Amino acid sequence: MTNSMANAANYNYVNNLYDGTSLVDYVIANAMTVCSDWLNYNTGWWRGMDSTGTHRRWGYILWDNDATFGHYINYTGIPNTSAYADICDPEGLTTINSDPEGHIQVLNRLRQNPDFNQFYISRIIDLWNTVFSCDNMIGQLDSIVAKLDPEMSAHANRWNGTYAEWLLNVDTLRTFILNRCNNLATGINSCYSLNGPYEITLTADPISAGGIKLNTLVHDSLPWTGSYFGGW
Repeated sequence: MTNSMANAANYNYVNNLYDGTSLVDYVIANAMTVCSDWLNYNTGWWRGMDSTGTHRRWGYILWDNDATFGHYINYTGIPNTSAYADICDPEGLTTINSDPEGHIQVLNRLRQNPDFNQFYISRIIDLWNTVFSCDNMIGQLDSIVAKLDPEMSAHANRWNGTYAEWLLNVDTLRTFILNRCNNLATGINSCYSLNGPYEITLTADPISAGGIKLNTLVHDSLPWTGSYFGGW
């Protein structure tokens, strides 16, 4: 925190000890799901050892994410808990009450390095196109609902609820997810002064010739179509 990460030597020193890419994924996952109970309560980080007994880099773990998608209490003090919250909102959580251990301060400091900053913004866009796309998130929701559905009538009877109430809650969650993934492009543009998105298609000739690396992802199943931004 007392050294410029724009200096390559400083950045490389930190990068040897600390997995900044893990921090990026951790922040993005919480931002995408609008988590409101994490930095000041539920942040975990760890490092293991390799086969020679040498410590690996510090990285992050994701846990206790019930306060997401508009559910539960805003313990962290994020500025907007709705589906329309800006993707960059976590970057402003630098107070002692919201981020007492300074993880966001570390993120913002690392972004002084142009390569890291490029990775950070590109990673947001890559994950919005894949893991946090509408198709993937709704597919995950439908899969979970299908597994729970046969048990929910008995569960509701046991805990004084109703099956209809559960279905209503599922619909509320589905609506939040759809609003979230469909409106993230606006936040990406406003946060990082970009424009678009523009549809792009990746392919190979012949199709089986190989995969294509785009930013942080390798697409092996071609053709692949996604939405990316201009204005860099």
